[in-house]
Amino acid sequence: MPAPKPREGRCGRCKQPRPVFIYKPLHDCIKDVGSVNLVDAATHLAWIEENGDLWCQAQVDRMPRRLCVPCHDKEAAEEQQFITEYIDD
Repeated sequence: MPAPKPREGRCGRCKQPRPVFIYKPLHDCIKDVGSVNLVDAATHLAWIEENGDLWCQAQVDRMPRRLCVPCHDKEAAEEQQFITEYIDD
């Protein structure tokens, strides 16, 4: 069976019209925190916004990041750096 053809669109990072793919984050802060009460959930969501966690914020907004291949690699490197700085304490 042939691989599905990538969707044409505007890259969410470089804004160029190219074949784009949905970026699947390397981490998932929301899943990792699990089921919590409303106050803890609000605190966690505030942390995501304040610290610039674009990847979990996209999940909260239900707007997956659609990226071209070159931007996908850059995004993965930036996310790995974010994980190293903020999450792997």
